[in-house]
Amino acid sequence: IVCNPKILEYSAETDVEEEGCLSSRSGYCAGMVRRSKEIFVEYTDVKGQKTRRRLKGFEARVFQHEYDHTQGVLHLDRFSEEDRDYIQPELDKLTADYGATDGILELAESVRNALQPPTLRSEQPQISMLDSLTGNTEKEPAGFGGFGGGKGKKKKKVKKKK
Repeated sequence: IVCNPKILEYSAETDVEEEGCLSSRSGYCAGMVRRSKEIFVEYTDVKGQKTRRRLKGFEARVFQHEYDHTQGVLHLDRFSEEDRDYIQPELDKLTADYGATDGILELAESVRNALQPPTLRSEQPQISMLDSLTGNTEKEPAGFGGFGGGKGKKKKKVKKKK
């Protein structure tokens, strides 16, 4: 159990993997997401003790994904434009099924620009699920099945320039 989490540090080294979320029908709303490979976090544990840990790999990816939820950010807010456009019909269906008009459908640009690590919308060339599904890449499709609907296969390692 993690209470009041904070990410204190993001590594400059990132990777891009397929990511989905059970909150958004992961089989239909998965796409490529950049995450830091290592993070340093602080939280209060179930015993009320403040804890600091360095997380790596899959554990770091999951923590970042769940932390985003506490900040009002969904995995699809980190997609490339192409991946977002590809899943938009499913998002429109979810919105119509929900029926209410109180949801936030797009992050403010200032919020998106402040995300760490930066989203795939902020640079070229972009890696997209559409490329993966249509064979427009040399890499095999990531498929569905692991964390949040993604198998977690690495697609591209990106080192952030300082």
